[in-house]
Amino acid sequence: MKSFINHHRFSIIYFGLIIGSYSLLLLFYLYTAQLGIIPKPGFDLASYNFKFYPFCIIWGSILALIGFEHYSLKNLRLTYAHYNSMIVLGTIIIIICARAWHIFTQLSFYRTNPREIFNLSLGGLSLWGALLGLVITLGIFYRFQLKAVILTLSYVSIFLPLVQSFGRWGNYFNNELFGVNHQPLFLYESCFDLALFIILFILQQKIKIKKQLLLGIYLISYGFIRLIIQPLRADINSIVITTLVAAVFCIVAGITIMLYYLT
Repeated sequence: MKSFINHHRFSIIYFGLIIGSYSLLLLFYLYTAQLGIIPKPGFDLASYNFKFYPFCIIWGSILALIGFEHYSLKNLRLTYAHYNSMIVLGTIIIIICARAWHIFTQLSFYRTNPREIFNLSLGGLSLWGALLGLVITLGIFYRFQLKAVILTLSYVSIFLPLVQSFGRWGNYFNNELFGVNHQPLFLYESCFDLALFIILFILQQKIKIKKQLLLGIYLISYGFIRLIIQPLRADINSIVITTLVAAVFCIVAGITIMLYYLT
């Protein structure tokens, strides 16, 4: 038992952090739902107002980066200098693309409220834009060598659902992504994302398959998750329609990758 703990110490601590932090969020939701309490989007500290939405995304991103560095980075033969450069460049490009995609889907609002373009505290970071930013970052880093980009995306895709899972809790604190009769769609999608992360992680660690297939599995699975969740939203609007179109494209891209690397 002691040798098992010593050998798997990092994994025990890592998944302990994931399960522990996720359990706290879940318990908080169950407590507030039982009492009928609507969560606040943030809190005041001194003269500053802090929002929970970015904290949820940041925490999910930290967990994903820790896991990626420990379990996947060695497979890409990247030096830490190159990796750190990629993280800095990627963070900037991904935030810009994620925000730009969101603004594009709500042009009518931002035309009349241009000051809100730079207000990220209440959300407004599109997943699809973030994925586009990730592809652009890797394209620049690898000088658009497709095979290198796809391989890196395959390892990154293992941990993307983890970021998305915690990011959905940001929607909860903003009182977003609920269905008819206040169904907690954010929670459904968050749980699906967490399950997808666990499945992809097990496939990477325990089953010998082409790593590029992991990217295909992620794209297909996440596309179907969005196709299931989005039509249930109480607020059907242009964002939902754009998301459904992007989800279909995601599934088609995933199937294409699967067929290519299975042959």
